[in-house]
Amino acid sequence: MSEKVLFIGPSSIALEKFDYSALDQYDIVARTNTFLDCDTRITQNRCDIIFVNEYASRYYLSMGKTAMLDKLKNTRVLVKSYYYNTLMNRMGLFSECIIDEISEIKNTSEIVTPYIGTVAIYYLAKYYEQVDVCGIDFYESGIGRNAKYTEGYKTNYSKSKGHNPKKDLEFLIALSKTKSINFLHKTKEIVDKHK
Repeated sequence: MSEKVLFIGPSSIALEKFDYSALDQYDIVARTNTFLDCDTRITQNRCDIIFVNEYASRYYLSMGKTAMLDKLKNTRVLVKSYYYNTLMNRMGLFSECIIDEISEIKNTSEIVTPYIGTVAIYYLAKYYEQVDVCGIDFYESGIGRNAKYTEGYKTNYSKSKGHNPKKDLEFLIALSKTKSINFLHKTKEIVDKHK
């Protein structure tokens, strides 16, 4: 597809230099997890596609049907798990499962459990010609409770799930050599440092 796509990760450090007026230049803006609860003064509240992991799926489902549908209205929702995808669909939210893309990443890399941002970028690069990426620092600013997220972004980081930021970074660098992915601002600085 020829739409101009922007993926924005949740790192406040990697978004310091981002000009949010640039959102108007994109046909699609994609985000992750609990972005929709971030402080809109910081993040500008545009989200056309949201990729959600298990934690964020539970978070949205815990709101109840009416609140969840209101929160996610006008947003294409892509879910990491068949189980949560089924629950969301039963509550009236049309969502799609991205388990195939997760399997493709695992089968073509050393990643045991890809971060949702990695899955999102892979998915977008698979279906769209051009993807710009910002707002990811690959946990260089800290990990777990020390991570620097935009205000209001909720997470439940667990080291035991097989996540490895370095493996995700290596995978995305390799992917950017075969797909049209442009890393922007601080994200570009980090990627360039590791090439």
